[in-house]
Amino acid sequence: SHISLQIPQLIIMRGMGLFLIFYLVLIRWYMQYRFTPSYSLASVGGFLSGFFAGIFGFSGAIRTIFLQSFLLSHQEYIVMSHIFEFFIDATRSVEYYVQGVRLGPDLYISFLWAPITLIVGAYIVTLLLYRLPRIYFEHLVTLMLLLEAVRLILS
Repeated sequence: SHISLQIPQLIIMRGMGLFLIFYLVLIRWYMQYRFTPSYSLASVGGFLSGFFAGIFGFSGAIRTIFLQSFLLSHQEYIVMSHIFEFFIDATRSVEYYVQGVRLGPDLYISFLWAPITLIVGAYIVTLLLYRLPRIYFEHLVTLMLLLEAVRLILS
């Protein structure tokens, strides 16, 4: 976190955008590189994605890079992504609470809607992914990473 305070946010964002484009062009499209899944490699990827997310504030794009490097089906990819996000949000929520951050009364209603939107969203995604071949899912994820890279560079 100290590093991110020393470097201007614009440089961090553009650097991350350039890194994403480098990754997509060189690793994904040119080399078609994949890691063989293992617990040790998954642990290293989880640690590095959490570390970089903590320093630079980019958890989603970095987590996507690591998850995309494994030979996961789209169901496994989504489950792993949600599990990681659950633990990240849980630890973040505890830290916010310890630091004294509290929700206002108007935000408590979101806790009532969150489970409903989660179930409806999971059902819709299940219907869509059931019909989507794996290769198209990989292309969709790659396209979203490219759009995120462009957004980071232009911001």
